[in-house]
Amino acid sequence: MPEVIYDPQKLGDGERYAALYVGYGGMSRQILAEFDLDLTAPATANDLAPRNLSGFELPAQEALTLARERAREASLRKILVIDPLGLLSHATINRYARRRP
Repeated sequence: MPEVIYDPQKLGDGERYAALYVGYGGMSRQILAEFDLDLTAPATANDLAPRNLSGFELPAQEALTLARERAREASLRKILVIDPLGLLSHATINRYARRRP
C-alpha cells in the first residue's frame, strides 16, 4: 500500500511518486482532487503549486482511493498530497458513489 505523505522532504532523490492535488472546485465549492502519476523526486515548485480545479474532478476521498489503487498498480511507494488549505481531512465519501467490494 503506498504511503500518503504531506511533506515533500520525505521523498528521496530520484524516487517515483504520485501527487494528489486537493482544493475547492466548481460552483458548489465541493472538496475535489485530481492526481498525477509517475512523477520523479525531487519535487519542483511547479509540482508543489496548488491547482485551480474546474469542478469536473473527483471528490477528494474517492480520488485518494483511486490514487492509491493506481499507485499500487504502477509500483509507486508514496503519494504526496498537495493540500494548502487542509481540506482533505474535511472531505467525506459520496454516498451515491459506486460501492467497491
